[in-house]
Amino acid sequence: MFARSGMAVALAAVLMLALAGSASAAVEVGNNCVGDKFVDGYTATTLTRDSPRPEPLTVPADGVVTKWRVNVVFPTLEEFPLQLRVLRPLGDNDFAIVGGSETGVAGGGINVFDTRIPVKAGDRFGTAGKVLYCKSENSGDVIGRVGSVLPATGETEFDNQEEKLLVAGTAIVEPDADGDGYGDETQDFCPISAATQASCPAVIHQAALLYKKGKVLVLVTATAPVTVTVGGTVKLPRKGTARLTPVTGTVAPPKIGRFLLKLPRSVKSALSALPRGKSLKLTAKATVTDSIGRVDSANGNFKLRPPR
Repeated sequence: MFARSGMAVALAAVLMLALAGSASAAVEVGNNCVGDKFVDGYTATTLTRDSPRPEPLTVPADGVVTKWRVNVVFPTLEEFPLQLRVLRPLGDNDFAIVGGSETGVAGGGINVFDTRIPVKAGDRFGTAGKVLYCKSENSGDVIGRVGSVLPATGETEFDNQEEKLLVAGTAIVEPDADGDGYGDETQDFCPISAATQASCPAVIHQAALLYKKGKVLVLVTATAPVTVTVGGTVKLPRKGTARLTPVTGTVAPPKIGRFLLKLPRSVKSALSALPRGKSLKLTAKATVTDSIGRVDSANGNFKLRPPR
């Protein structure tokens, strides 16, 4: 990564901090069926489902609900004020209500509402308000309901149950790699850092080492503000390794960061005792941390010769 230049030993490394993406993808959870029956002033969820459907009934992995959808039999002039509810199983038909959306008013056709609700694996969804159901021919499709619009926090038991029904509605769950509570696909444009949801800043940094007259100077430039730590070690003849005390500072464009590494007495003594044409091996390292916490480094080996 480091190159030689001119009379001085110079090294340059141009490195772009990698932008890691999320390997997983959004998943739709619930029942993407067409609601053709309703009951007003209730909170309901699908407790069991035997009918084969492409969407899972529970959240497969931690993430964030970014949208939720309700399909209504078409055509209809009826309006259906609804809220999404996030339900976390406590046992049997008992659930903790751990989140909810704002009210969305559904009409005939496909209705999609934006939201942002963190969820965990195993959570499931229900709706509250003018709840829509889908009829089923399968007795293993069972809904549970409570005769009130429950708030977005608390606990409930769905002891009022009915077979051959599914609660109409799905939630779109996106991954949340950095745990900032924003969906990585549509809400968070920097999924590797919780420090920002805007696009991850691309940072290119360059380091060059100059050694002349017994002094080691490391020059660092960067395309955005960074924190830099520069250090190194020198291999001594028959005496192990000497450590150069690390130096830390900030670098912001257009300024060039200057980091002077002091050679310890053991290195200076070893240099002065070297025969002509011999050298000591210096291993230098510059570590760069950008504004959102990404860390990158440049390394290089150099020959130190006695100043003449």
